[in-house]
Amino acid sequence: MIKETGTVVETADGTACVLVERSVACQGCAAFGVCHTLGGGSDARVTVKNDLNAKAGDVVELGIHESTLVSASFIVYMIPVAALFAVAALAGFLAPRWGWDSEASAAVGAVIGLVGSLFGIRLFHPVLDRSDNLKPSITRIVREKHGDEEKKE
Repeated sequence: MIKETGTVVETADGTACVLVERSVACQGCAAFGVCHTLGGGSDARVTVKNDLNAKAGDVVELGIHESTLVSASFIVYMIPVAALFAVAALAGFLAPRWGWDSEASAAVGAVIGLVGSLFGIRLFHPVLDRSDNLKPSITRIVREKHGDEEKKE
């Protein structure tokens, strides 16, 4: 299980918004530059199920299974690549039947496959977001903060 520590920013309806500082593990990731470019600064906000009733200001430990991370990575990386090649090959194969240039059709098909798959993932995101299996969870409360006092666990 991959674990990170973060601070609960707010809670509502059985969920908690946790502010997690990007760690050394993030810097070793191949997508670190992409996350940073797409608005990921030194921290990230993660919405998780709040089974332990953490309160705003509590420091919590989040955990996610490695298999879950692999599944999410597959969805985000491999589906667009597979769609790019599949639609490019299909367009290149069908183009001569319609009297089109096969190389140009394959190039256009590749772009359509990539953009279409990214759009499809974006549309499918709410369905995946409802699944608790693909989300990190609060594994424990490291330090509780209620008012001005702190209670370490």
